[in-house]
Amino acid sequence: MGKMKHKNITEIYEIQKIEDIVLIFMEYVPNGTIADFIHAHKMMPEFIAKPILAQLVEAVFYLHTKNIAHRDLKVENILLDKGMNPKLTDFSYTTFVKFDEKTKEVVKTKTCCGSVVYLPPEILNEREYDPRQADIWSFGVCIYVMLNNAIPFKVSNMQEYKHKQQNKEWSFKSYVNISKDLKDIVARMMEPDPAKRITSKDLLLHPYFMKK
Repeated sequence: MGKMKHKNITEIYEIQKIEDIVLIFMEYVPNGTIADFIHAHKMMPEFIAKPILAQLVEAVFYLHTKNIAHRDLKVENILLDKGMNPKLTDFSYTTFVKFDEKTKEVVKTKTCCGSVVYLPPEILNEREYDPRQADIWSFGVCIYVMLNNAIPFKVSNMQEYKHKQQNKEWSFKSYVNISKDLKDIVARMMEPDPAKRITSKDLLLHPYFMKK
């Protein structure tokens, strides 16, 4: 993973292993995480979020074109530099996407990893999944959290959580001003059916991110 080179991905300078201890020397990003920003400011207005999201879309697309899935996208794993430019970090669960030699189809996995409130239905229901499309769901939850300072589904048990995911029982806070385009993006990212979920390529080409 140390060979990843993108302006919105935290650079790994060196990895050393001393007996059972792994030391990772990484780029220092001084402005904390998006989670820290939300904690300090209660939420992130869309006019601040948009340029950050545009760069994150490029970073996720870059990973996916390299057949890499992050598998733990959350606001705690997105750092901000002094210019409020985002950098993905924490690649503990990152994996290479594999393809069947004959069919060229993605070899799906059933590995459960990541943070529960960011996991898509296919993982919580223990189905085989394409980790890149799982990234897209998690990224969608990130956007929701950034704009609302809350998670999309507030429930008391896992069964209810799965039900609300599958039936799209979530909505933006009524007092939060969000554009129609961005609402459309989040809805397509948090599509319960991974086959119908928007891809990182289509995100990159969405009119919202094409507008300067």
